[in-house]
Amino acid sequence: MRRQVLEAGEIDRPAPVLVHGAGRGARMWRRQLGALFDSFHVVAPDLPGFDGGPGPFSLAAAVESATEVARQLRPVHLCGHSLGAIVAARVAVARPRLCRAGSGIAPACRMPDGRRRPSREPACPWFRTPGTWCP
Repeated sequence: MRRQVLEAGEIDRPAPVLVHGAGRGARMWRRQLGALFDSFHVVAPDLPGFDGGPGPFSLAAAVESATEVARQLRPVHLCGHSLGAIVAARVAVARPRLCRAGSGIAPACRMPDGRRRPSREPACPWFRTPGTWCP
């Protein structure tokens, strides 16, 4: 699967993988790459179907794509925004040995029965505290 991946920083440094949300592409992370490259090897892949990349989008293809990136750099810190938080969490649940840690920014999620979550509940059941998680 061919996709755009933005990278910054030396390859031997810890690797945060930044996963964009819906309606965005890896370019949304440009400022973060610029701010973090001195200390990290920062990677921001485009999910399938975004920003001119091959598609169409599916959650399964997005998880597969993010898993491939994590596998190449492991262990990684997965950080996802909105839809990207769901992708990152699914990678961490499916492949915990690839992940050192993770965080979710404004995760977009529904409860297993399809209801929107009440505001007092964590966004997804695998988040240990709202907005952050570690496998």
